[in-house]
Amino acid sequence: MSLFDEIRGACREVAQGAQLVRIDRARLRDYAISLTSGGVPRPTLDPWPHFLGHGDQTLAFIVVLDTINFGSGWFPYLRKRPGMSGSFTIASALADAFRSGQNFSAHHLVQISPHDCALTFGQDSTAYPLGQLMEKFAQAQRFGAFGPGPLRGHLRGAGRKRSRMRGNSRGEAGGDAVL
Repeated sequence: MSLFDEIRGACREVAQGAQLVRIDRARLRDYAISLTSGGVPRPTLDPWPHFLGHGDQTLAFIVVLDTINFGSGWFPYLRKRPGMSGSFTIASALADAFRSGQNFSAHHLVQISPHDCALTFGQDSTAYPLGQLMEKFAQAQRFGAFGPGPLRGHLRGAGRKRSRMRGNSRGEAGGDAVL
């Protein structure tokens, strides 16, 4: 099974388990066509604040960034980089961490602390309310390293040893985690 087959399977599992949102299969095909046929430009990532062009490492960057793609309510409190929004501050700090070789293996992510997140993102984990955001970032990364994840094993340094973890897809560790 390819990585993309695993991604599709995980997405299907999440969609089937959704309680408040449903996919209207009767309209799905027409909707997909409308996304590609209306002259809508294909979205691209800005290479300046993102870590692009590095194959599997770019994939790992995108997965980690998407795992913490929340928190805009905290952006007024972030120590932002000059001329950057909260979103670009987070993305560029993460890109810098990837460029410097910071460890984003599953083994590291399951142990990540709010303090680790604060160091990565240039924030103060003891400042209110940023400490809460750094805790949520750490929780999201710990879950992402184990969660219903076709991408387990595709993060930096992964693929060396498999360890069976118990749990489920509701936020508890579960599945084969690559450590």
